[in-house]
Amino acid sequence: MLDILYDALIDTIKLLPYLLITFILLEFIEHKLTKKNEKILTNNKKYGPLIG
Repeated sequence: MLDILYDALIDTIKLLPYLLITFILLEFIEHKLTKKNEKILTNNKKYGPLIG
């Protein structure tokens, strides 16, 4: 049982850098595109849900 927890912990630690980089990249992209997305969605009121 302890071996299973140890292996899971090691695998989680190995994935943390990739997950952190992915999270930071997605937040950066979302932050940069927020204003553009708001303009697109407010200008296209009829098709806003489809675009969103």
